[in-house]
Amino acid sequence: MKKTILFLLLTFLISTSSNSWGATVQNADSDERNLEASTEDAASERVALDAFEVRPIPQEYRTPTARAGKIVRLDYETDDGSKFAYVYVPYGYNRFTKYDVLYLMHGGGDNQGTFFGDDRNPSDLKNVVDRLIENGEMKPILIVMPTYVTQSRNGVSIPDAWNAILQFPEELSKYLIPAVESVFSTYAESVDDEGLTASRDHRAFGGFSMGSAATWLVFQKRLRHFARFLPISGDCWTLERQGGKSKSEETAKALADSVKEQGYTSKDFKIYAITGDHDIAEPNMTPMLDAMKRLPETFETDGDGVNTWYFVKTGGWHSVADVKEYMYNLLPVLY
Repeated sequence: MKKTILFLLLTFLISTSSNSWGATVQNADSDERNLEASTEDAASERVALDAFEVRPIPQEYRTPTARAGKIVRLDYETDDGSKFAYVYVPYGYNRFTKYDVLYLMHGGGDNQGTFFGDDRNPSDLKNVVDRLIENGEMKPILIVMPTYVTQSRNGVSIPDAWNAILQFPEELSKYLIPAVESVFSTYAESVDDEGLTASRDHRAFGGFSMGSAATWLVFQKRLRHFARFLPISGDCWTLERQGGKSKSEETAKALADSVKEQGYTSKDFKIYAITGDHDIAEPNMTPMLDAMKRLPETFETDGDGVNTWYFVKTGGWHSVADVKEYMYNLLPVLY
């Protein structure tokens, strides 16, 4: 079975390698141009985020386009048995181009297909991303949709889900990222710890609800492999459940301490946190983000060195429909 899946994946990669729509190959002699582009991108990002607001998704963006990406199922093994993730592969993907990667985790009671569906039944969010890329509003990227649910930790109840999430960072670096980035073309020259660390600037992690709790945990445990984080409608639970509200100062300090413990500084990451003012997660997120703001040596929210943003959508609820709007608005900033 695994050989069959690998064969299908390789067939897919070969069949798309000749289509170079949106593709750019990075050259070794382009360091200076890349540095200038990086500086310009950072300035553009600050301008975009200063004026950021959650805009509704245009209806035409929800409809399919001829330049549509694919959704590929990728099976892999873990210490808890077999698992799979869906991978969104942009239109024009080719193996000679290096792609940034967003790992996107679902919420409680959801699964790998919640956000994008599958290739037979793609969701409108998949269409939205296709349109954003087609219109040049974001770069072509890979989006990986895994699950924290395993055979031994079903994740149905909140305690079960949190126990499963606690084990996820190890699975992420040991099994999931190597499974993805050994098959698809990314900035990782190798899928060992050294290779993943060297390519961290081109890797992001985000998630909704319980997936947001997973995002904060990945921030605390795997900063060496990720530089950007997108926590959606969920606070950090590493001290206790809903600790963002009950222990906001302590949670913020634990997050800041984890940056230093992992050997990084405020210049090494960016956080784009978002929720809605009607969301059940907002009373937990806001006190925590306010406390993080009071630790500017780690979480900078003003000036040229901003690395932490927090947005609250007026009228936003704890729903996948709102997540789709957040993704439509934030993906062009993230990539």
